[in-house]
Amino acid sequence: PEARIGAITLDRDALALCYDLSNIREASVRKIEGIIGLPLFQTHIVQMDFDTHRIVISLPSTAPKSAWGDSINISYNEAKLPTVIINFGNGISERCIVDTGYDGPLWLSKKLYAKLLDEKQVFAGEEIPISTVNGHGAVRDGIVNHIKIGSIEDDGVLISEGTAESRIGLGY
Repeated sequence: PEARIGAITLDRDALALCYDLSNIREASVRKIEGIIGLPLFQTHIVQMDFDTHRIVISLPSTAPKSAWGDSINISYNEAKLPTVIINFGNGISERCIVDTGYDGPLWLSKKLYAKLLDEKQVFAGEEIPISTVNGHGAVRDGIVNHIKIGSIEDDGVLISEGTAESRIGLGY
């Protein structure tokens, strides 16, 4: 059958899953009607307006509009995950995975966190013990002095020390 998101008709051969989202709606106390997968983000222009809690999906041929705000260049890593380059100043930058399911602080790799700490660009918090399926460890929260993503700049950004790869979620 034909499937649509707004005015966009989805590819008939695209992988689609049917799932009862009532438990997710109930647990999140939100009106969740569906989950949009990464392929749609790779093939369309996606505008996220966090102030109005709206997402607008346009065809790739749509001409950009100034009302859209600042665009952010996204590329894809070897695993085909979306990434953005975040500049921290002093020539330090990192390609971070865009994780639309994560809403916490900017998650930095241990290597980047240590480098920013050495450069005195991070105000580090205390170590926080954690347990995962891989064992026990510790991470640190903190605040990074400055970041720049495209033309968007921010100061005093909350961060967490992660593991191997840096991530930025929609919570930022």
